[in-house]
Amino acid sequence: MISMLALVTLPSVLVLLVGLALVLARRRRLRSLTWLVAGALVMLLVAQVGSTAYLGYLFHMAFSMDTDGLIALSAWGDAIGTTVQRLDIAGLLLLVIAVFMGRRPVSADRADAESDLPSVGDSLSGGTR
Repeated sequence: MISMLALVTLPSVLVLLVGLALVLARRRRLRSLTWLVAGALVMLLVAQVGSTAYLGYLFHMAFSMDTDGLIALSAWGDAIGTTVQRLDIAGLLLLVIAVFMGRRPVSADRADAESDLPSVGDSLSGGTR
């Protein structure tokens, strides 16, 4: 059962590790966003591994019939669950912030030049502006 839980978690952990490796490999191009994205990916990775480790240990306690340990561990369940959820939310929020921080505003000259281009609707109707 524990090996199945680890097997289910493995793809998401691999995706996070590959993402972290790509971010660190491209840190010169990403500049200041590198550490924000790396921190977000590490938060998501810790949340995923922590959640899996807690559930694995909980299953181990349940199958070994250690009721005292199971009661003590389940008392920590709310705290561990809340911490994992907060890490997930914080990691995703940091990723969203990094995406929007990487965008540069369009300058007024460039926006005017793009508005002079004919649109798809104009070419289909055969009309001009």
